[in-house]
Amino acid sequence: MAADGTANGDSPESQLMRRMIDAFAEYERALIRSRIKAALNVKQSKGERTGQVPYGYILSGDGISLEEDPKEQKVIMRVQKLRDKGLSIRAIAEKLNMEKKPARGSRWHPTSVSRILSRMEETQR
Repeated sequence: MAADGTANGDSPESQLMRRMIDAFAEYERALIRSRIKAALNVKQSKGERTGQVPYGYILSGDGISLEEDPKEQKVIMRVQKLRDKGLSIRAIAEKLNMEKKPARGSRWHPTSVSRILSRMEETQR
């Protein structure tokens, strides 16, 4: 410990305290994961929906099934047309932002466009 009362972090006591704090933090994270997993299992056993609603859809009134969102479906079609023209994922995101197409967040990101395209490929198989 330094003369001003602060720990310098090199002493055996400081190392022990750091390890104890790290162990409790790891325990707390594991406990939270366990509780979330249990809650999701309960929801799934009741037939309730878990996870995000994909772009292009909204959650129906029953809280389980999905309905197409007409506005977002138009954007999905635009994404497909731009991809068919040979635009890259990054270029599509930039084009959607320039056209001010509705995004779920503040703006379009290449990752979001990639997810839409991947989902479209999965449904076409």
